[in-house]
Amino acid sequence: MEGDEVVVTYYAPSGGIDIGSKSGLKMNFERFPEMVELIKSKDFSVKEMKDKPFAMLETLDQYLAK
Repeated sequence: MEGDEVVVTYYAPSGGIDIGSKSGLKMNFERFPEMVELIKSKDFSVKEMKDKPFAMLETLDQYLAK
């Protein structure tokens, strides 16, 4: 694919995500190394993801704006 016209989708179930979901998220965001590092880090909270599923997109927007 050329350019940045790529959509990254991820699934945040209504019941929330669990620790095992981290590997799927890392795979979904593998095109964005900063996001993978965030998901691996202690700063990433599964609980926060459950409470605010769009937080990942907001963080991605911040990385892309740099």
